[in-house]
Amino acid sequence: VHDIRFIVEQTPDQRIRTLAADQFQPGTWYAGCGETLFRSTNGGQGWEPVGIFEGEEVRRVVPAPAANRPGLIPRPGAVAVTTRDTTTNSSNVYVSTDLGYRWEKVAELDPAVADLAWIDRDDQTPALLLATDSGLYELALLPDAVPLQVLVDATDPGRGFYAVRSFVSGRGETGVAEAAQARYGVYLSTAGGRSGSFTNVGLAGIDTRTLAVQYDGPTTRLWVGTGEADPARSGRGCQRARLFEADVRWEPVADGWGGGTCWSVDFAGSTVVAATHSAGVLRADTSVPAPRWQAATVNSGLPLRDRT
Repeated sequence: VHDIRFIVEQTPDQRIRTLAADQFQPGTWYAGCGETLFRSTNGGQGWEPVGIFEGEEVRRVVPAPAANRPGLIPRPGAVAVTTRDTTTNSSNVYVSTDLGYRWEKVAELDPAVADLAWIDRDDQTPALLLATDSGLYELALLPDAVPLQVLVDATDPGRGFYAVRSFVSGRGETGVAEAAQARYGVYLSTAGGRSGSFTNVGLAGIDTRTLAVQYDGPTTRLWVGTGEADPARSGRGCQRARLFEADVRWEPVADGWGGGTCWSVDFAGSTVVAATHSAGVLRADTSVPAPRWQAATVNSGLPLRDRT
């Protein structure tokens, strides 16, 4: 026998549109690649397909958040996925309660779903908030439920959004933030994201692309990653603000950025990590008064290229 080769037939080896860690299962990650959702249970060393959505493209995967704050209900194994039908361009929403072994299609929408977030209602009913090109929708995870539009801005009920995040303060207060399309800034509700409870809290004129919530002891901070239309420009980095205070005051975190658009933000303790368009992965220490972004080293394993 000559020329033996081992071939792994299905791996997330093409364009990855979405990536998320499961906060209940150590080492468990999900990655969306084309029409397939992959899962790793060993920190990315190996992958297996757990959802194949034929004729659709996986756009967003969001596992249920860990119940590490008062008012959050633990839902281990629950994960939601949005896809885009490659023929009709409609968006579909799927939910699994067993780490992706079985999927249930819970909604189909004409507008494109850009992001989603889990939220718990007063009667402990889980729901999904869907940020779309034509407004915000709420979908209760009950039999035969349909997405209902949530009024965010009375002057433009169909305003589109890039991102949505739900969060809970240290006192158990539920909030919802949204990043609006077309540079309309950030909308915030500290009343559980109920219809008509949102206010615009600033950053109008800035391309707000992504949101993240940082819990720093009793303080809850909202981070906003900004966009940059021209990839040759260094970009504005991020903005952050304390929530559940008398007013929302934004603080730019742009020193040392140089990465153009910020596509994603997350946290590891006091370190903030950002996925950038043209500077790889940047990180900064949020425990200091003036955080400065630090670039990955040339030996980090990321592919090298010119910044633009």
